[in-house]
Amino acid sequence: MRGRLPHHFNMNLYVKGSHLPLVFEGVLDMDEGYFEPTDVYLQSARGRVEGKADYKLSEAVFNQIMSGQYDEDINDAAWGSN
Repeated sequence: MRGRLPHHFNMNLYVKGSHLPLVFEGVLDMDEGYFEPTDVYLQSARGRVEGKADYKLSEAVFNQIMSGQYDEDINDAAWGSN
């Protein structure tokens, strides 16, 4: 199979001193062998607000995850769940 496929998976990631159960959404590039995340959010709602906002990460945590610092772990999890 070649090309780019939409993909999502769950993983726990240690960020800012906490293990966070996360959902990653993005694209698997079958030709180049990498996962390109487009969104990340909590697996379970925090129970503080209604709707999608309850799964949202803080801006600081989201930016740290998307900064590239965790790319190797995220890529390994994406391909392992495929």
